[in-house]
Amino acid sequence: MRAIIIEDEPLSVAELRTTLAEVAPQIEVVATASSVAEAAAVIAGVGHDLIFMDIHLGDGSGFDIFQRTEISVPVIFITAYDSYALKAFENKGIDYLLKPFGREDLQRAIDKLGLLSGGGGEARLRSTEPRRRRHRFTRNGSWYTWAPG
Repeated sequence: MRAIIIEDEPLSVAELRTTLAEVAPQIEVVATASSVAEAAAVIAGVGHDLIFMDIHLGDGSGFDIFQRTEISVPVIFITAYDSYALKAFENKGIDYLLKPFGREDLQRAIDKLGLLSGGGGEARLRSTEPRRRRHRFTRNGSWYTWAPG
């Protein structure tokens, strides 16, 4: 599986790469981007199956990327802000990890990805339209789960 990391803090990129190598060696980081503009170009130009995305970037919001390019793969949001969870799940988010996250948090997100993709190699969402259902979010430690409301 091929992944893109969108994160403007080099230390966070390095930490995510290291943790991914430990918990999910099958995920290859094929590109990184540190800004909205760079992310839009990378997403359009590099083949990938998954995106790890920070929300606050130097030149805007990670959500701005959705306005600039089509995103048709699952997104795992990794951010220091808990106030964007609903918006994340409305924009291809399959998990929402709060910084600092631990190995177990990332492992749960990867496990969820495996469940959603049926255990196959490519995890693609069925629809490119955001869901319009009501959801209930429950915080458990540093991660969120959702259930139809």
